[in-house]
Amino acid sequence: MDQINKLVEIMAEMLHEQREMLSEQRETNKRLEKLEHQMIMNNASIGELRISVMRLADEILAVHDHERRISELERKVA
Repeated sequence: MDQINKLVEIMAEMLHEQREMLSEQRETNKRLEKLEHQMIMNNASIGELRISVMRLADEILAVHDHERRISELERKVA
């Protein structure tokens, strides 16, 4: 009978540990979902920043071209 009681105790402890592990796994899954969402948002922001940088580069090229053309006109007028 003593052996049966020990087995029951061990099984009860294992059940308790399994429930704790399941609870921890649920918490980990929630954190992972939050991280995945944040990664999606970060990727979208990076995409927007890339587009902004490309537009800025185009504007810089346009300003440089205007400066070059203005310099040519100034040389011709002078």
